[in-house]
Amino acid sequence: MPQNCILINMSVRNTPPNISAVPIRSLQVPKAEIVRLDNGILAHYLPIGEQEVIKLELIFAAGRWQEPRKMLSRLTAKMLKMGTNRSTAAELADKLEYFGTKLKINDEFDSSSLQVFCLKRHFEPILGLIMEILTEANFPPDELQTLIKRNKERLKVDLTKGDFVAYRCLTEKIFGSQHPYGYNSSFELYDSLQAEDLKLFYQQTYTAVNCKIALSGKIDEQVLHLLNQYLGKLRSGQPVEIPPHPNVPAIKGEKLQLFLDKKDNMQTSIRIGRRLFNKNHPDFAGFHVLNTVFGGYFGARLMQNLREDKGYTYGAYSSVDDLAQDGYFYLDTEVGQGVKVDAVAQIYQEMEILTEKLIPKSELEMVRSYLMGSFLNALDGFFNVSNLLSDMVKANLQPDFFHNLIAVSQSITSKELRELARTYFDKNQLIEVLVS
Repeated sequence: MPQNCILINMSVRNTPPNISAVPIRSLQVPKAEIVRLDNGILAHYLPIGEQEVIKLELIFAAGRWQEPRKMLSRLTAKMLKMGTNRSTAAELADKLEYFGTKLKINDEFDSSSLQVFCLKRHFEPILGLIMEILTEANFPPDELQTLIKRNKERLKVDLTKGDFVAYRCLTEKIFGSQHPYGYNSSFELYDSLQAEDLKLFYQQTYTAVNCKIALSGKIDEQVLHLLNQYLGKLRSGQPVEIPPHPNVPAIKGEKLQLFLDKKDNMQTSIRIGRRLFNKNHPDFAGFHVLNTVFGGYFGARLMQNLREDKGYTYGAYSSVDDLAQDGYFYLDTEVGQGVKVDAVAQIYQEMEILTEKLIPKSELEMVRSYLMGSFLNALDGFFNVSNLLSDMVKANLQPDFFHNLIAVSQSITSKELRELARTYFDKNQLIEVLVS
C-alpha cells in the first residue's frame, strides 16, 4: 500500500447522522425605515450587514405597463448606459469598473430599475454617475441601431428554441397579443422605434415623481445625506400617464401544437397554464402552497411522476408569476416526442388527484418545512435580504404580507388545498402549448 494512502472507514457512510431539529414556525421579517428626499422620492432603507457594502436600487414606473408603444420600455432601459452628454458608453463602463462595481439595469413588466452594489467609500462618486445617466442620457442613434441589431440576432436564435416559443405562445394566449403582459417582441417592433421615441419616454418616466428607492447595507446618516444631496435633485416631473390597455381575454381552455422548422428535433416543449392574480388576492398564499406541492420544488409531484417514475424528463416544474396588476400559473417541461402524449396525460392526472384526494399529512408537513426553509433562506445574509427589500418596494408590500404568507403555509389544511385545486386546476380553463 502506498505510504500516502488514507484509510477510510466505509461503514460510516452506511450510518446516516442523527438529525434532531425544532420545526421553524415563525420568522422575523425586517421592516425598512423610510425617508423622503427633497424632491419627494421615498427611500426605503434597511441598515444590515457588517461589511462596508451598499446596495442601491432605483425603481421607476417605466415598464411595459406604462409604455405608450410596444418595446419602448425595454429599449429605453437598455440604452441608459449607452452614452450621456459627458461620457460615451465605453467611458461610463470604465468609470464603473474603476470603482469595482457594475450598474445593472432591469426592464420589467411593471417597472424599470437601476441597481448597483458598491463599497460605502465609493457611494458618492457612484451617485454622481447615476445622476449623470438619469439627467444626461443622450441615446446615440448609432448605439441604438447596434443594440437593435444585436437583439434581432438574439431573437432569431431564440425562435429556434422550443421552450422560448412555447412560453411566448402561452403568455400571448393568456393576456392577448396587444396587452403589455402578453405581446411578444418582433423584428418589426424593434425597427419601428427611433432614438427620439426613447428620449421622450425617458424624459417622461425617469423622474422623481415616478421613482422609489430601495437602499440596504451599511447605512448611516452620511449615506442618507449623500442620497439626498444627489438623488434629491432629480427633476420632479409629472406622474406617468398609464395608456389604455385592452381587456384580458376570458379564461378558457385551449390546445395548441406548434412545429419548429428544425430538422431532427427530438424534444417537445410543454407549457400548460392559466391566468391567476397578483399578490393581493386572498388565494395567493394558499395557491403558493398548492403550487409547491404540485410542481414547485424538486420533491414535488410533477417531478416525482415525470422524472423519477417515468423517466420522461430531466426536470418538470410549475411556477406562479405575480405581476403588479395580474398574474399567471404555468408548468414547463421538455420530453421526448415519443412520450409527449402520455406526459401531458400524466400532468393532468396529477392535477386531478389534487382535486379529488387529500394531501397526506406527512407530505404536507414536508412541504411546510421546505417553504419555511425557503423563507429562512430569503432572510439569510445581506444579498438575500437586500433582494427581499427590493421586491417589497417594487410591489408596495408591507411586512404583514410575508407574515401572512408564512402563517398560511403553516396552517392551511389539506381540505382547503383541495378546494383551491378544484378552483384553479380546472382543465377547461387551462391553455396547453406543445412545441416540437
